[in-house]
Amino acid sequence: MIFLRAFVFSIAAQIVSASVSAQTLTVVSWGGAHTVALTNAFYEPFEREFDVDVSSLHYSGGLGQLRAQVESEAVVWDVLDLTAEDVLMGCENGWLEPLPLEQLLPGAEDISAEDDFYDHALTNCGVAYASWSMLNAVWPGAFENKSPRSISDVFDVETFPGKRGFYRSPRGLLEWALLAEGVNPRDVYSRLATDAGIEQSLMRLSALRPSIVWWDDVDEHARERVSKDIPIGAVFSSTMMQKNDNSHNNTSFIWDGQLMNYSYLSIARGSLQFANAWRFIRFVTRYEQMPLITNWTGYSPTRRSSLRRIGARFLPTLSTSDENRALALHVDADWWRNHGDAAEQRFVDWLMSETSSN
Repeated sequence: MIFLRAFVFSIAAQIVSASVSAQTLTVVSWGGAHTVALTNAFYEPFEREFDVDVSSLHYSGGLGQLRAQVESEAVVWDVLDLTAEDVLMGCENGWLEPLPLEQLLPGAEDISAEDDFYDHALTNCGVAYASWSMLNAVWPGAFENKSPRSISDVFDVETFPGKRGFYRSPRGLLEWALLAEGVNPRDVYSRLATDAGIEQSLMRLSALRPSIVWWDDVDEHARERVSKDIPIGAVFSSTMMQKNDNSHNNTSFIWDGQLMNYSYLSIARGSLQFANAWRFIRFVTRYEQMPLITNWTGYSPTRRSSLRRIGARFLPTLSTSDENRALALHVDADWWRNHGDAAEQRFVDWLMSETSSN
């Protein structure tokens, strides 16, 4: 009898434990201030509305850990915050679940989700919940007569003299160089897919090379690097929402040629929490909820209905506002996935040749 009672108690404990576990959703993102923002905008409201606990983990990106979990059939992650390239690769390799996109909630006035989301925001295995960009900032008062307003102006050191702060990476620079050459944004990636296009881009960068100051770390506070000594520099759009000292309050931004990216939510293949994971993604990406991330990060929503819920005074700082979006080049994740290694090597070779020639 004692053994039987102990056995029943053990089974009951396991059932309770499984029930608790079944109501815990593990969401993996980038940590730091980003996770703080997600917690306030999405995790806590979701927990209150659906009575599901969110366990927040952070990682440094990439698909290595996810692949290991899926291939060993020991999946412990449920929802992942991914780049566009990782969504494409994870979906292609079967490490992410296909999503029933037709179940996404409609937008304002019952507009379909398909029509409400911006281009590239919906993929087979990922739904974009935020947009961010890399663009150029200009130090206030650096140019007395007129201020640079285009990507061509960024590359024009005769009219706008001074240093340029860029990340030491071909991602973005190759595109900007072709845009400065007058290549139509629609043709940038088809041009870069040719040897002649890469060569044209690197030659344009060579002309600017004496004025470039390289930044090696991807710093969300790069806006503070733009100064009298470096009057034009690459920054992230999210920096516009940050509190800065008075010297940076009047920094202006060049939206022409902004390199637009999306952040996606996906579900790990084999997640035991698929129902809750999909409920979470539908919650985060409903048009009323999505704008809350803007308050915390400066990221822009990926739905038209969501953008209309944001105050007019914030629109000039958002990558998907109508005016800014018209000047954007959406980063082609598929191009970088297929051509990135070769482009990286060409860029490294160019850097070494430029260094040896100086």
